[in-house]
Amino acid sequence: MIHSPEFKEHPELFSSTTLARTNIEEIRKMIHSPEFKEHPELFTSTTLAHAKIEEIRQLLNMECWKYGRFKNILTSSIVAKSKSMISKLPILIQISEDYGIDRYLNTVFLLKSPSQNYALIQYLNEKHIPLIINGKLNPIFGCQPGKLRKKYNIDINELIVKYPLSINKIKMLSKGIKK
Repeated sequence: MIHSPEFKEHPELFSSTTLARTNIEEIRKMIHSPEFKEHPELFTSTTLAHAKIEEIRQLLNMECWKYGRFKNILTSSIVAKSKSMISKLPILIQISEDYGIDRYLNTVFLLKSPSQNYALIQYLNEKHIPLIINGKLNPIFGCQPGKLRKKYNIDINELIVKYPLSINKIKMLSKGIKK
């Protein structure tokens, strides 16, 4: 790998994780893809290590990117997790639209599971705590489970049980993204 033309041209993309988790054929497919040429900022060493070009292509072709309002949340972190994002993203965007927070979405919100975000929204609404504070998502959405417990005395697993995002609700949510 380190003797390849791709390494010589893009050494920043070859971390130890990239070297351990993928092979030069997969890296070549990514680096020589139209997606890489169009969006080089989305391709980091993490992206190369954790994603496949077919999944990236599928993610980039999703309906939500066709409208300008979600372009700001298309980041390398999202692309690196493209396999899971393909199924999660429509649900997360629909949840955010249903609760009027779609204009405030950020990468941290999208990296959480739909069940976690749905439970947090229900909790905040039940406690009459705003979802948006100072033009941004409530900082609770950005907290990892340990910090939620320590700082806010919130157990995300308990919330998920208390406010389940049912399969029927997921199916209903994943039917489409509004313009």
